[in-house]
Amino acid sequence: MSVSSPEANGKEYKLHKETESFISAIKDNGSSGHANQTIEDIRNASERLVEMFGGDVFFDGKIKEFRVPSLACEGGIPVTAYIPKDRGPKPSVFVFFHGGAFIASSRQAADSICKIFSREAKCITVSVGYRLAPEHKFPACYDDAVSAVRWAAMNKGLLGASNDSTVGVGGQSAGANIAATVCHELPGISYQILACPKLDMKMDLKSYGEFEDGPIITRQSLEKSMSLFVDNEEDMSNVRCNPLHRPNFEGLPPALIIAAECDPIRDDAYEYSKKLKAAKVKTTLIVSKGACHLFFGLPGHFKESSEKAHLRVIDFIKNHSGRANLSLLT
Repeated sequence: MSVSSPEANGKEYKLHKETESFISAIKDNGSSGHANQTIEDIRNASERLVEMFGGDVFFDGKIKEFRVPSLACEGGIPVTAYIPKDRGPKPSVFVFFHGGAFIASSRQAADSICKIFSREAKCITVSVGYRLAPEHKFPACYDDAVSAVRWAAMNKGLLGASNDSTVGVGGQSAGANIAATVCHELPGISYQILACPKLDMKMDLKSYGEFEDGPIITRQSLEKSMSLFVDNEEDMSNVRCNPLHRPNFEGLPPALIIAAECDPIRDDAYEYSKKLKAAKVKTTLIVSKGACHLFFGLPGHFKESSEKAHLRVIDFIKNHSGRANLSLLT
């Protein structure tokens, strides 16, 4: 199967066989798109996708729940720490933010990939349950993220790491947006991993036109998510939710950016990579051919596509597990 792109003069993209079967499955299940759904419907559909396609991953280690103190979040920000049994004396602490267009999903939805990263990279993965819109609109998720990364950096021993352990951040889709913003706002982060990142609220890059009708998310569904996330145009243009439009990229941590070829937000990854490289930030961009937006977080279905991407993530974490930059603690 292929998809045609009128925005690219009729260019056709050949879908990966896993993408083809996924499209068929979600259409049959009624989980495709959310432009006309209620917030409850969107969240339920998100949970169904994880149940159907997330997979079951073996993990040898401890899984602990913590609450990050926060004046803005009653009871604290919930985080899940994956602490592998075989992790060495100075395991990296990898703080991860799930996707869900700022309005759906949860840290539990990222359970499979967090287990994979911790097990294979021998790192401690901290999955953050940041607050969601529309109950908690911009900038709640960013405030929670900054608090969670600071907490992780200051509580390495509690997490089973060393004072010398590096701290990296990462995320998928909206979670990658959050991770990118944290890198601009906190010094001392050792690396960033951005999977299918949503980095530009203007949505005027070419890929938004190429794939405005899918195959997995549409321009209409993205616009609905943004309307639930922000209150006004001023918030929509704020650089906190538009990392692509930050004025300065110098001094940011090394980046691994993963894009899906058949994804409306693909060009966000391309343009962000260009800006990082122009600022002399060590940056690696990989593109999963024929993949759709959700491939990275559903290893139960996207066995081939996600495994290739996850192996790059694992190597990247391993290569940045040296001595930490302690400025993050200040």
